[in-house]
Amino acid sequence: MGENVAPNNNPIGILLFLLLVAGVGFLLYRRLLPLVQLISKGKPENRFDQPGKRVGFVLTGWLFQKKLFRRLVPGLIHAFLFWGFLIVNIGVVYSIFYGMFPVHLPFFAWQPTAIVVDTFLVIILLTLVYFGIRRGFTKPYYLTITKDGWLTIMFISLSVITELLIEAFAWRAAPSVQTGYPPVGRRLGELLIPSAAGWPTPGEPPQSVRELALTLWGVAYWTKIIVVALFVLYIPSSKHFHVFTSIFNTYFQTTKPKGALPKIENIEDIEHYGANKVEDFTWKDLLDTAVCTECGRCTNVCPANQTGKPLDPKKIIIDLKRTLYAESHITLAGKVEEGNLLKNMFAAGGTKALVLNDGAGAVDSGGAAADGGETAQTDENPMALPPLVGGMITQSELWSCTTCRACMTECPVFIEHVPKIIDMRRYLVLEESEFPPEVTPLFNNLERNGNPWQQRNDERGDWVSNLPFDVKVLAEADEGQEIDVLFWTGCMAAFDARNKKIAQRLATILEEAGLNWGILGPEETCTGDPARRIGNEYLYQMLAAQNIEVLNGYKESVKLKKIVTACPHCFNTIKNEYPQFGGHFEVVHHTQLIAQLVEEGKIQVAPDVDVKKITYHDPCYLGRYNDIYDAPRFVLNTLGNGLKKIESLGAAASADADSEPQKIEFVEMPRNRSKSFCCGGGGGRAWMEENIGKRVNQTRVQEAADTGAEVVAASCPFCITMFEDGIKGRGLEDKIKVLDVTELIQIQPRQKVAPATPAEQ
Repeated sequence: MGENVAPNNNPIGILLFLLLVAGVGFLLYRRLLPLVQLISKGKPENRFDQPGKRVGFVLTGWLFQKKLFRRLVPGLIHAFLFWGFLIVNIGVVYSIFYGMFPVHLPFFAWQPTAIVVDTFLVIILLTLVYFGIRRGFTKPYYLTITKDGWLTIMFISLSVITELLIEAFAWRAAPSVQTGYPPVGRRLGELLIPSAAGWPTPGEPPQSVRELALTLWGVAYWTKIIVVALFVLYIPSSKHFHVFTSIFNTYFQTTKPKGALPKIENIEDIEHYGANKVEDFTWKDLLDTAVCTECGRCTNVCPANQTGKPLDPKKIIIDLKRTLYAESHITLAGKVEEGNLLKNMFAAGGTKALVLNDGAGAVDSGGAAADGGETAQTDENPMALPPLVGGMITQSELWSCTTCRACMTECPVFIEHVPKIIDMRRYLVLEESEFPPEVTPLFNNLERNGNPWQQRNDERGDWVSNLPFDVKVLAEADEGQEIDVLFWTGCMAAFDARNKKIAQRLATILEEAGLNWGILGPEETCTGDPARRIGNEYLYQMLAAQNIEVLNGYKESVKLKKIVTACPHCFNTIKNEYPQFGGHFEVVHHTQLIAQLVEEGKIQVAPDVDVKKITYHDPCYLGRYNDIYDAPRFVLNTLGNGLKKIESLGAAASADADSEPQKIEFVEMPRNRSKSFCCGGGGGRAWMEENIGKRVNQTRVQEAADTGAEVVAASCPFCITMFEDGIKGRGLEDKIKVLDVTELIQIQPRQKVAPATPAEQ
């Protein structure tokens, strides 16, 4: 036979293969075209800027799968499956090519390549065993368990097994000592077709055995091709469509600041606000739906979901996906066996059936709407669904969101949940005037008073009255006078009695550091953060325009250089969102400025501090939104004789405790830094009632108390307020208290140096 044998090395076989490829390509085109067309009808958005940076996104986010490793074990296993998928396809392409044209290509026929491919074939099989156990036995509540998942495991398993069989029978049909075959395939071939004593050599079977092996090779070869073809056609209906779409979603992730919500352009002139149907979302929003892996990582970290609220970030994306696919006339595959998502997406005979198990009713295959919860199916509209907002996605889901961004931080394929939720809130607020009734006073007060309460805005600067030094008000500054730092007080610190103390502490630090600083006083109004996050974009833009005009004026008149604020929400809005409206300012959080002042020696922290054990809570808008984690911890480490992590305390350390200055024990909560659990006050939730499930703030307070710390340090006025309420709600007043970072710092007064006498000069 020679070594140029191949199961498909004939004109008829090659023609059949080409016809099959053409047929699959045509069917795939017909299947995907409506989906692509509908995605392209989404609202325009520029995601083609900074191509170099986007290539970097693909390398780190797609190729190296950095998001997966936020959960090490499942992440590593998924990463191996992904890398195995990429590498094994090298072997797949070569085996198909060699099956038609038995030519040894240098790289593909190279023995090390064969070894790597076979290694990953085995790894893929092991990962599939893990996924099978996870879906069949452990069943994490946040994971969508579907027939779709089992079918995908079956397809991948068949693909790997047929690839190994191709290697096995190819080795027996045409052994090649010079180039060798993949080791696993070769051993499998020798196992399936054992060597016989009468063979010329163990690696060179007789003619009859070669002919049998060639026949079996052909069977495995065509089985492989058919499995791959069916899988390719199945994938668009499957949640595993992300295998092909995730690279695009990774490339098109936003290059804008994480804390910036999309701006509604020309808000005075448009007639429709927000999003309540597919075409109201951007094309990137719609692409997100085709990428969702339904892994449930977003749901697993959502503070609303974790405390029994109706919000499920995964469901939000899947509901939008269902609507998109229904309008594209693409049937979603699979049947949900657990969870509160899709119950059934298709029935036999081509009649689509949609059954929900979340109390919204059902549509039977006969076309009647059950329980009044669905739009009736008809011959013209066989996949009718309820309205998106207020139907598939309830208002209680949307109002449960704290906008903490945990879902987006965890998503391995860079889906953007929060902007979609805000867009649907915008529709409810601006177009339907539907929002929680307790928010009405907030909107009225922001519009009338420039703050969330019934406080006259000319009282905004009254918090300085008890300070032992004068505070500059920029409106009273001389023309041309330079102001180094503007202290943006924020509404909480200006009007809330508890947070006024923090403003006074920060003012004392600024004064002690010798900075030339001041405040706006009555000229400052709310940044608009709560209005924007709740969905009242119109009110937000009005407040933003007013503040930006004032700040831009002082950039010229007093050469304003920097803004400092103790509120992460104000910080995020001024830094990341005001540039959308022409407001470009250097903004720092107060923990960043204090850390800088300590490093520069402009302030010195006194060694005495009455705290023995402390933990720190990372605010969402400081941490996940702006990646500020180290500055607060640096400042805390200046307390007393520094921090000593409890985890590092051992027997030796305890033995030396009496001989060393006592350090403050510092313990991180289990969820810290980018995995921090929300206090429950973001997204306007601080002004809304919390009547469903457990309270978010009490959940976080209990986590802090469980560390054994006597103080939980914070660096956000909303977090402090929510923590104090949570401490009272849990009855923990005698065990733990919350303090701002500034309240823990005792400044050691600078030595006053007397002026030199003439003799000394």
